[in-house]
Amino acid sequence: MFTEKNYGNPISEKLSEAFRRNVSANDYANAAVRGGCSPSLVKQLVLRNTTITDNNSKAVEVLLEIAKENCERTIAQAKVDKKYFESLK
Repeated sequence: MFTEKNYGNPISEKLSEAFRRNVSANDYANAAVRGGCSPSLVKQLVLRNTTITDNNSKAVEVLLEIAKENCERTIAQAKVDKKYFESLK
């Protein structure tokens, strides 16, 4: 996902906002373990307070997968909740 042209730059504002909507502190920790860096570094990447490097880009890629999984779970739960709400009419 990331190449050398991305290194030295923060993640995009749009990606930062999407991460903040869809990941938790536990997700930062999980991405850090799988990406080989610290949870605080992952949080700083999401907040755009540090830049992407070859060493930390894997954690961002892992966090992206986690965020997509979280979105899928949220959508599935929202559909269940909607059916439940409709049944109450």
